[in-house]
Amino acid sequence: MIFCLPGPIEAGEKISLWEIAQEKLYSAWLGGVLWKEEAADVSLEGNSEKKGIISTQLSWEPYLRIFGRKVIGIKYRQRHYLKRGEAQTELKKPTTETEIQQKLQVKVRGGVGERIFANVDYDDTAPRSEQQKISLTYQGKENEIIQEVALGDLQLGWPDTEFLAYNKSLFGAKVTAKKGGFNLMGIGSVSKGVSESKTFTGKTTFEKKEIPDTSYLKRRYYLTYFDPAHLPLTSQSLEVYLDDQDGTNNETAVKLTVTGEGSDSYTGYFDLQYPGEDYLWDSREGTVKFRRSIEENFVIAISYQDKDGIRYPASGYRMIKKQQAPVYIEKYELRNYYYLGSQKIRREDFTLLIFDLIGRDVTSNYEFEIDYDFGVLKFTHPLPPFPNAYPPHPTHEYTIYTEYKHAIDVYLLHPDIIPGSEIVWMDGKRLTKEVDYLIDYSSGFLSFFDPAHITEDTKIKVDYEWIPFMGGKAT
Repeated sequence: MIFCLPGPIEAGEKISLWEIAQEKLYSAWLGGVLWKEEAADVSLEGNSEKKGIISTQLSWEPYLRIFGRKVIGIKYRQRHYLKRGEAQTELKKPTTETEIQQKLQVKVRGGVGERIFANVDYDDTAPRSEQQKISLTYQGKENEIIQEVALGDLQLGWPDTEFLAYNKSLFGAKVTAKKGGFNLMGIGSVSKGVSESKTFTGKTTFEKKEIPDTSYLKRRYYLTYFDPAHLPLTSQSLEVYLDDQDGTNNETAVKLTVTGEGSDSYTGYFDLQYPGEDYLWDSREGTVKFRRSIEENFVIAISYQDKDGIRYPASGYRMIKKQQAPVYIEKYELRNYYYLGSQKIRREDFTLLIFDLIGRDVTSNYEFEIDYDFGVLKFTHPLPPFPNAYPPHPTHEYTIYTEYKHAIDVYLLHPDIIPGSEIVWMDGKRLTKEVDYLIDYSSGFLSFFDPAHITEDTKIKVDYEWIPFMGGKAT
């Protein structure tokens, strides 16, 4: 069947390529349906008296093939340590680990009408932006005006030149037409991704951060003494026990009854925490920093020795955290630490200011220390630094504003990058994936094979697309 335009085209007349493509898809499909109905009518007239059956053995038949696989794997590991390492003061605690891995990969191939083909691919092991691909294609005959109609996931590319490099993932329609020596392509689409460009200079990147006073490091730092007169505490004397309120992981836990403020006590299943692995302790200041996340319902109990070697409490253990009980939060939790957003900050490029809600600079009212390696701000005066920023009714009244440059080993882009959408430049030269650089599309991590070529003045530019959580945007 040859499709022709309805009559001659007058000069200045507008033609909708999309309407032509739409008509072609419908005619290719409906042509088969109408032919099938006509054949059925003829068959009915000729055979109804003999057999009462309508023949449906036609040359036009849709088909659908589905194939794929579902894989479920379970791994269980348990580690027991028989002796201490050379640098360890105590035997490491046993650990258990259960890992479940699932994969679902499905392909659907079908055909409708004379030259219409449908494809659906689903792979949950691929990056989120590439897990599902859907396309519907019409392939025209050699002498037809409409050569191709493609609907669904498309990749639009433009040959690289000195001035232009273009590569974009789309969800939409592409129509290709040909008449004699005239060729035409029309595209209508919804962009799968959001275009973004990021620039780096050397092995550093510049950051600007606004940190609300209510965004302190919650449940991370605690006091580990019951009386300031006990300071400094005896090195390596701290014992920390933690009950995570999870009854499914008590295989190695110890049942303890611990004391608290006043006559308070608590009985639960506690796990011993290990220095260096679970927490970092400053015996001079008597503060502990937990390396794991401490949840609201956790219970923490400790013991220690003061500067004279006297143990507190004399026996057993005493709580410094009991779920969300205010008396322990007020006495032991430190709420004067803030994370600045990055590590390995350069001192010479660092700026920090504190503003109130009407924009007044109140930085001079505060004293603080900066850990540039770990990117942590510690207020030393006054304490607490922002009286209304804490539970039970935290109120935002101040903003910590900071500018800095920080060293980077891996260049971080936006997560959920559309595979193949990136264009990476270094000092004006376009780089090649898996030759010059590696990129993880899910996390947005970009690294280079030869970082020695990157100097302090090297300009790195990355153009790419990332997929929004709720879909694309019209283009």
